[in-house]
Amino acid sequence: VLIVSCNIQVSPAASLDKLKDDWERYMEECKQNNSQNRPSTGLVCNRTFGNYACWPDGLPNSTASVACPWYLP
Repeated sequence: VLIVSCNIQVSPAASLDKLKDDWERYMEECKQNNSQNRPSTGLVCNRTFGNYACWPDGLPNSTASVACPWYLP
């Protein structure tokens, strides 16, 4: 049995830079997807990027949920 152990150190600043870059890419993907999809008909809470997650259109008086965004560690 071969066991390999790696301890790669990453600076906190580099980690935050990567997180910010990934967040920006996620935000742009969300905005692009939202602009390419046809608007919903009827009364809805509009799809949006809420500074954390990409939200779909939702029906009034309902609860929307989305998966945890891929950019989060």
